[in-house]
Amino acid sequence: MDLKHLNEGEDTPGQSQSTLVLQQEIKELQKQLVDLVNEKGSFLDQSVIHLSQKLDLYIVQFQRQHMRKKPFRSTFSAIKLA
Repeated sequence: MDLKHLNEGEDTPGQSQSTLVLQQEIKELQKQLVDLVNEKGSFLDQSVIHLSQKLDLYIVQFQRQHMRKKPFRSTFSAIKLA
């Protein structure tokens, strides 16, 4: 699946256009996945698996965008070690 088009777009305050598009697409795919699971009655149906894998790709792309924006150290700075 080609997600290159999601990296394009102008920046908006706080978030890039591509991030906003990606978030919207993830929300839509999540809704579609829930509806499809309810329709098929199984997580093992091939159409459910395919849609779930598509959603996974979008989530990974979103995570990659956020890792580029934040240094690795700051990602875990809020976690306090016991």
